[in-house]
Amino acid sequence: MKRLLTALLILSIHLTLNAQIYNTAMRIEYDVYYIKSNDTIKSMLYLECTGNKWSFQNKYIDDSWTIRWIQQDSKTGEDYITETGIKETSDKLFLHPPRSKEYAILEFCPFPLIHYPLEIGNNWEWELENIPEIYYRALHNPTKQKISVRNKYKITKKISWFYKKANKYIECFKVESIGETSIGTTKLTFYFSPQYGFIYLNFETLNKDRFILKFKEQTVSFKFQNKSNRLINPFN
Repeated sequence: MKRLLTALLILSIHLTLNAQIYNTAMRIEYDVYYIKSNDTIKSMLYLECTGNKWSFQNKYIDDSWTIRWIQQDSKTGEDYITETGIKETSDKLFLHPPRSKEYAILEFCPFPLIHYPLEIGNNWEWELENIPEIYYRALHNPTKQKISVRNKYKITKKISWFYKKANKYIECFKVESIGETSIGTTKLTFYFSPQYGFIYLNFETLNKDRFILKFKEQTVSFKFQNKSNRLINPFN
């Protein structure tokens, strides 16, 4: 009986530490800095979590939830939506980043990915094979060869992130990752909070540009509204 209670306690702690974050209705707001060689463009980006299972090609994906990346067109004021998924299990958390319009270049960068347990020094790998040619147009110098990205991740340290809206510090793990392709190397440095998820994302692209996403605010029990425009093609 004592062994059984101990095993149940360990399991309970494991599930608590790896509690799901993105499986409930909420909206996360990010400040975005798009850094080019001669300019920096600031904007907002929203991540909506629907609380609904994610389906791809009319099939539901196990342990995955539907999310929406929303960006506003600066000229028309219309909201552009990309609907995709996030996968959460007791072992890992995998987020599809925004990849529409100017964000299409992020297809060639490491995607936000966490493997549990969260311990300094832990590392893992993941490969994205044969990226669809439609994303090649995001490159300054498009290529006709098939591109795959071999990603390597490592937890390098713990940090404290100040959540201004809540006036408190959030404990995060800093992860550094490198994406190797046949035409160059990309990087992603991010901070992950076991409570709030991906707090800070710093992408370095094949074009030598950077996209920095900084967590600004989380709104739970969010009520979704119909938006004016939905992106099917990332270059529409």
